[in-house]
Amino acid sequence: MLRMAHLKKALVGILAVLVVGYVAIAIRVATYDNTATSRPDTLGSLQTIAIFGASGTAGDGILKSALASPDVNKIHVFTRRETPRIAEGVASGKVEMTIHMGYLDYRAIHEKLVDVDAVFWAIGLSSIGMEEDAYRRIHVDFSVRVAVCEHA
Repeated sequence: MLRMAHLKKALVGILAVLVVGYVAIAIRVATYDNTATSRPDTLGSLQTIAIFGASGTAGDGILKSALASPDVNKIHVFTRRETPRIAEGVASGKVEMTIHMGYLDYRAIHEKLVDVDAVFWAIGLSSIGMEEDAYRRIHVDFSVRVAVCEHA
């Protein structure tokens, strides 16, 4: 009987340590800010930039940094839909948003790309469950077409 009482105390003690550890980890995860922080120095002398895919996770982080950078004067956003951050940038006058649906044809937006110092490409999907041809079209064909759009 005495051994059982000691075993119960030991198990309760171990359980208490695990619960405290779990709570500490849960608090850390809940309070961790993993949003992109602005590092204006990384954008350097890029005064006019273009972002493709600014409505996604990666593109939103790029847009956030560009909006915070005093060096970036103009941001061309090519997207299929508006987001709150894009709308904020448009309202500030720093962002020019263009709805663009055809990622294999850039003739309609070619003139807007002429004066950019850099293009940030943030379009893509996980390869999990995708057909190879669809993955290649999105990850290779789309970006190659924009890179050579002045020759189209």
